[in-house]
Amino acid sequence: MSEAMKATRLLPLLLCLSPLAACSGESTPTFSDPIAALDKGDAALAAKDVPTAIAAYEYASQNGDESQRTEALTGLLLVQLDIGESDAAKQAFDNLSKNSSLTTEQLLDLANACVTARLVEPAIAVVDYAVASNEGVKETFARPAAAIDLLQSEGPGADLSALGYTGD
Repeated sequence: MSEAMKATRLLPLLLCLSPLAACSGESTPTFSDPIAALDKGDAALAAKDVPTAIAAYEYASQNGDESQRTEALTGLLLVQLDIGESDAAKQAFDNLSKNSSLTTEQLLDLANACVTARLVEPAIAVVDYAVASNEGVKETFARPAAAIDLLQSEGPGADLSALGYTGD
């Protein structure tokens, strides 16, 4: 069979499959501004659109100023907590703690978010980092530390309501 005949026989098949290929996956969004990317990431996180949230936050973390980078790296951590990825959440916190200046209040919010997601390893990482890098805050982190202890001893189904965590 000649090359021309092979091509002629394959052409209808290729024409039929090309629309399927075009629709087979979502394209990765592109961004040109870190602020717009953060807004898009926040909206995507709220809508549970994980790929868009990750793409938006990654863009902002690589292209924004320090405060935008902190917000983007925090967003990446929250995405991982939202989908229950403990190792990825811990890695996201490690990136955040190395690349951002975090206040005690921000660290407490992150520790509580980790506990609420019932992900022990990132919660431990946040609390350990907070206590090691800020003098006199051990008492501030007593509640998430107690919740971590409960989660470690009783598992993800532990009742944390006595510690003030909602949803229990």
